[in-house]
Amino acid sequence: PSAGQSPGYVWYGISTPVAIPDAASVDSLVFVDGLGSAILDVRVSLHIIHPAASDLDVSLLGPDGTAVDLTSDNGATGANYGAGCTSEADRTSFDDAGAVSITGSAAPFVGTFRPEQALGVFAGKAGPGAANGVWRLRVADDTVGETGTLQCWTLFVAAAMTAPVSFDDAYVAVSGTPLVVAAPGVLANDTSNGGGAMTAAVVSPPTHGFLDFAATGGF
Repeated sequence: PSAGQSPGYVWYGISTPVAIPDAASVDSLVFVDGLGSAILDVRVSLHIIHPAASDLDVSLLGPDGTAVDLTSDNGATGANYGAGCTSEADRTSFDDAGAVSITGSAAPFVGTFRPEQALGVFAGKAGPGAANGVWRLRVADDTVGETGTLQCWTLFVAAAMTAPVSFDDAYVAVSGTPLVVAAPGVLANDTSNGGGAMTAAVVSPPTHGFLDFAATGGF
């Protein structure tokens, strides 16, 4: 599993292929942590290799069991969801703001599509067991005869950003000896809300001596 940030979102991804058994289902899991406020938006991108896309039902399940049907039995006689994992542009992406519905599109569904059920049902969820916790992508093959592979998938979550919780810091300096503190420095005992990265800044310069300060908290 991997995690990171993109503009407005934190993301959690799986790039290890998972086999999709014939006439059965499989879950792929990501663990979401650090969302300090309510969810605003959820998106999903994925790449699936399967000779019969219409055999597949794909759903997203939140930590509290809320399930959203992303796509079911779409693709007619076409194969695959997406064309690769390297670029988001190569994947099938599900977004409530998509211009076209997945149900009216053709395999391999490269691009962004509205899911069969709205991902907006996750909006407003917050805290452990509702926003933070285990999220599952479930891929079910409902027709005998073919198998496939979930090549990769990524969950994108936008949460309302609130101010970080900060605490005072105290350091003891020896006269004539530079005080050097490595990052995260003054940020080490602070907490970021909403999953965003924190930076530090100097409000006023020191009265005596000089300060070489980094946004990462070290000085």
